[in-house]
Amino acid sequence: MNPFFIKKAVTAVLFLFVLFAGFLLNFSNTYGEIKETVRQEKDMSALIASIDTIVNENAFAKYSCIELYGYIQDVLYKNEENDFEVVKDKNGFLHYMYFENKAKDTSNLVDSLKTFQNELLNQNTNFMYVMPPDKYIEGYTEISTGLPYHYANETADDFLARLQKEGISYLDYRQKLGESGIPYEKLFYQTDHHWTIETAFWAYTSLLDYLENEYDQTFKHKEYYTDLTNYNCITYPNSFIGSMGRKTGTLYSGVDDFTLIYPKFVTDFSYDIETGDVQLSMEGRFDEALLVMEPFIYKGNKYDVQADKYSSYLYGNQGIAHIKNNLNTEGPKVLIVKDSFMVPVAAFLSTVCSDVYLVDPRYYEGNIIDFTNDIEELDYVMVAFSPQDLTEEFFRFGE
Repeated sequence: MNPFFIKKAVTAVLFLFVLFAGFLLNFSNTYGEIKETVRQEKDMSALIASIDTIVNENAFAKYSCIELYGYIQDVLYKNEENDFEVVKDKNGFLHYMYFENKAKDTSNLVDSLKTFQNELLNQNTNFMYVMPPDKYIEGYTEISTGLPYHYANETADDFLARLQKEGISYLDYRQKLGESGIPYEKLFYQTDHHWTIETAFWAYTSLLDYLENEYDQTFKHKEYYTDLTNYNCITYPNSFIGSMGRKTGTLYSGVDDFTLIYPKFVTDFSYDIETGDVQLSMEGRFDEALLVMEPFIYKGNKYDVQADKYSSYLYGNQGIAHIKNNLNTEGPKVLIVKDSFMVPVAAFLSTVCSDVYLVDPRYYEGNIIDFTNDIEELDYVMVAFSPQDLTEEFFRFGE
């Protein structure tokens, strides 16, 4: 036989062997879970979606393949991954991006927010919006020509301008980042879309300043509770892989340091959470009730959700949650309708409040306005979604 055809035949056989071996390995990894899903799920579309998720999440050597692919993209000096879903800026930070050519119309979102405010039964409750910053920071972030830009900041500008016309109070953290004293490269994680815990602590202190200036709110011993020297700050070097790092691999994204911040002073909290059918209650110090320590001792795969240190605060996103400060019963009572940016901020805020309630529209199926009106003597209702979350999904308060 012609050597040329022998080479082609050997290549084809090797390819089929690798393909079949990969099939067998993936089949053995997922067979049990797929079998159980087929037995329980009766809806065909839901069954197909579940099987697709199982196969994707349990693929053989999944993260090794992700790392290899990310390494190749890095060697090729590629500044995007996953079909432009993740973009790397000129400072090495990853961003969730999508192609857009203008700011989105936010009039419907403002109408929903106005309805929320108008339907509050307690007219003494102060209503406000809190805008966390997008990771794309004007004047610092640079993205290469040709890569997508989401216009999230422009959408946020339009949204806040409409709030101002409606007379709804708001705090725009984007305008205050330069006052934080935190270097730009330390404001956000390189591998994740969230601000760092250090930035979240600054956001908590800035929120107290805003409430004092705008609403004449007083906080007992505020200077003490906002002084970072009164908190334990433990840094875990090269230990945190954010959501984008898990998509691209650490050879492409790098690995972040993570600083855990919690009080040195005496604290006593009760914390109750409910998401779907799951309910949990915790009692004790800040680090006992409001922190889950598993991500810091987890010995499994570094990509697993159990290793996500950002979610160590308040057990991550929950449908509804209630923090009660047992040592400060006279502090203000606050409800925050939020996305994940506000989770660590709310944890710190609980040190100066009597009660902090949290609602996440993604995980709470009830009527948020009714839930709010069922809480007696609320001092503040805060709605807090970051610029990329200015979407209908989050603004469903009365459904």
